[in-house]
Amino acid sequence: MMKHMQATMQCVAKNCKKQRAEIQKKQKQYIADLMKLLNSKSQDKEKKAKALTLKMYKCNERMKLIECQLDKCYNQTEKMIKSTIASILKTPNSPMYKVAKKYEKIFKKGITPKKLLEYDIDAMKL
Repeated sequence: MMKHMQATMQCVAKNCKKQRAEIQKKQKQYIADLMKLLNSKSQDKEKKAKALTLKMYKCNERMKLIECQLDKCYNQTEKMIKSTIASILKTPNSPMYKVAKKYEKIFKKGITPKKLLEYDIDAMKL
């Protein structure tokens, strides 16, 4: 699983430089907002932090990066996702088990940017 993840990251770093730079710029603002939230005295920090993280996942720059990743690094991404899901499915008591089972079937038909983003969001929500 790690070798597939590393191959995907290297491919994205090489082929999606512009998109990575855009998302990193956007992430700096989200991180600053998250730090303000964590340093505040708000009672519902965890809920607000999850909402902020979800907002970051759904930003346009992230979708552009996912589109580039699938366009230029589809094989590496597919291998990474399949090995990750296979690893999760070995532990039925894992909180990710149901998500992995659901997306195992979905990704057999092919990986689309929308489905990959939905998988990331479902995994983040746990």
